[in-house]
Amino acid sequence: MKNNPKVEVVEGDKYKFKPVLNVHDRKGLLKLLSNNEAQGLGGILVEEVEESVPHSAKALRVNVSSNVTSIVSIDLKIVAVAI
Repeated sequence: MKNNPKVEVVEGDKYKFKPVLNVHDRKGLLKLLSNNEAQGLGGILVEEVEESVPHSAKALRVNVSSNVTSIVSIDLKIVAVAI
């Protein structure tokens, strides 16, 4: 399990889930999306948001009214993008 990229070793023999994004709430998600847009990095996969943010569906729904939208990319994965 030490070689698993989604698991972090804590205190020698204990393990903790390591999310893809270092975001814990809806404000952090909005800030991350805005920074990605400003830097020209594009959107973030909704799958990654769902793994990182608790109650992600509600966070994305609230952020839709704050100029964040969900679109479908070319490979049919849903992406969250700040506009």
